[in-house]
Amino acid sequence: MKNIKYQMVPISTMTKQISLRLSDRLLKAAKKKAEKLGFTSVQGYIEETLREKLFGDDLMSFVQAAQRKAMKEIWDNDEDEAWENA
Repeated sequence: MKNIKYQMVPISTMTKQISLRLSDRLLKAAKKKAEKLGFTSVQGYIEETLREKLFGDDLMSFVQAAQRKAMKEIWDNDEDEAWENA
């Protein structure tokens, strides 16, 4: 039997690169908005904007549910209750 080696492949390598033409005005506005929102690149900003447009409600519901669960785990614990009652 042969030894098979597996390699982890990051999801980012499973993407397709496209070319997008933007007017100077639109690119300038996108750069400004991306920087304001904390994106490190216009590409990241455009990708996230497209994701929100396509999957917005479903994606936000998933993220909010995950955040609620994480916050519940953080805040609902005996140690916090002990500090409150100290």
